[in-house]
Amino acid sequence: MREFTDNANSTKLVKDALRPVISKVSDQRLGLRLNQQMMKVLKSDAVSVRGDRKVKNGNWDLLGGMELNLRASLSKTLLFEIKTLDSPASWQVQIPDLTPLDEIAYPVGAQGFRITATGVGLDFDSGTRSTVTAATPVLPVSAPVEATVLSIDKSQLSGTHFLFVLSVEFYLNVNTTDYHMNNGDHNAGKILTVSQS
Repeated sequence: MREFTDNANSTKLVKDALRPVISKVSDQRLGLRLNQQMMKVLKSDAVSVRGDRKVKNGNWDLLGGMELNLRASLSKTLLFEIKTLDSPASWQVQIPDLTPLDEIAYPVGAQGFRITATGVGLDFDSGTRSTVTAATPVLPVSAPVEATVLSIDKSQLSGTHFLFVLSVEFYLNVNTTDYHMNNGDHNAGKILTVSQS
């Protein structure tokens, strides 16, 4: 029971930290999938005895590459090469010059899109979390987009375990105002990088 409790509390901490992302890009089964993956992290704890294993001691790398929406994987939504640069000071995503009509799988009716990088810091002992985001403006799908870099300043993240996520969401425009398309079939997100101190 102690392991189930630790896993439940740890999963809730991760979900709460990722809420700005998952509220827009997750599928309905993400909670269950995340819980199952976190249990694998817990079971990989090689320093604690069975019954006392903890997520914080497990193989954190097991969360890397996790899609947040199985209905819309990031690699099938953003059709260009995604390059990341991970340094002690920052985590960066390099977005190249692109033609959205050809390089983004956008839903029917979408007129704009936004790409967001999110960094999350977690401290499982204190139960605290921190989140930093960097995003493009809402960009039109109908016009070329210039290269840009989304950068997360790691000094703004506290904790011992870190997740870095890239996501994309789509918009429609009505009378010059952008409205978020709550279409779970197309908004996508993925945990690209994990690390711990």
